[in-house]
Amino acid sequence: MQMDNRAVFIFLSVLFVRIAFEGPLYSLYGWGISRYLSIFFSAFVFLFSVYQQIKSDGKLFVFPIGFFVLFLFFSTLSVYGSIDYMSFLLMLLKVTTTILLYILGFNIVKSYNGSFNLLKLFSTFSIPIVVFGYYQYFTGSANLFSNYWGQSYFRMLSTFFHPNQYAYFLAILFIVVSILILKKHRVFFNFVYLGLVGGAVVLTYSRSVLFALAFAVLVWSTFHKPLRKYAILMVALVGLALGSVIVEGMDDIINKRPGQVNSVDFRVSVTKELTDTVLNERPLLGFGLGSSAEVVRTKTRWGDLPPHNDYIRILVETGLVGLFFYTIYVLRVVLAFLRDRRKLSVDMFLLTFYIVFIFQCVVMVSTNHLGNISTMGVGYFIMGVLYKTSLLDCKQKEQLNEYAT
Repeated sequence: MQMDNRAVFIFLSVLFVRIAFEGPLYSLYGWGISRYLSIFFSAFVFLFSVYQQIKSDGKLFVFPIGFFVLFLFFSTLSVYGSIDYMSFLLMLLKVTTTILLYILGFNIVKSYNGSFNLLKLFSTFSIPIVVFGYYQYFTGSANLFSNYWGQSYFRMLSTFFHPNQYAYFLAILFIVVSILILKKHRVFFNFVYLGLVGGAVVLTYSRSVLFALAFAVLVWSTFHKPLRKYAILMVALVGLALGSVIVEGMDDIINKRPGQVNSVDFRVSVTKELTDTVLNERPLLGFGLGSSAEVVRTKTRWGDLPPHNDYIRILVETGLVGLFFYTIYVLRVVLAFLRDRRKLSVDMFLLTFYIVFIFQCVVMVSTNHLGNISTMGVGYFIMGVLYKTSLLDCKQKEQLNEYAT
């Protein structure tokens, strides 16, 4: 039985209500309200997944979920004993929700054409958030950011109040570009919306997001010649947004100054200290999810400086066990990418799935990805949709070939 449009509409409505109300509720009631919001959304995702399994014959074990489940399990286990019992249960709930969102995205797509309807509906639901982000930016109510050189400017907020949560905007951008490339719905709205979302990404003023986006466009254009015009556009956007920032950033890395937090020697020193600390004190399970900043503050000589431990965060927070399963998880997908490389020039959904996956892996290394279901959870949901659509596309092409012969 196919998932009806009403069910899809209900799920997307709850998803975007959860995203939209996080900021206002936080402003009114503080961080405590986020716990109840997470519980509500996780319960809804669980019940909706159960409904899907019963009504639509959905699948629970979907590639590449196996080692990802093990990684998340040991990530959660690392927290046990280091935080209170209720916080541990909340973290376990977020882990379960993350897994279910990927499975739900996979199961919710029942036909190749239906996936386009879901993606269009997803883009439509996201319009208020994008528009409100621009409103905040141009009215001066966005996040005021000051860099190392004393320059201050506003950054776009992607979920009403989170500063620099770029994963959500990238998820939307991937969808819109996928629709445009496949020429399934080549309408004016998609072109305008692509420009709006692309502009929102630029206005986050994040080097990380723009480099990630540039990487995605480079991969796309490598496999699809028509996309090379997007590569040229990406170069222009990066140059426009980061012209002075790149120059100053390189100076920041090369020339050491007092209180320097971005130089190579600073990163190497922090990495060495943290590695020694983990191996000596908590080698197997680490210090627990979200503990990196506290470990830097209490166990290194750098004190309250930003941690900049991006490259070994998984080791610090989940130990050697978590790092092992994370590495196996990544290698499993890399091997699949090499196996499928010949398909990527004709299967845009599969190619986009791998691009989003790589981006998610980078974010998993550099931040507590389970802390923001409103942004990272959307990415996992989209990955499930993209992978299922790729399978349906292959099946549809095989059927056409059979009819032709």
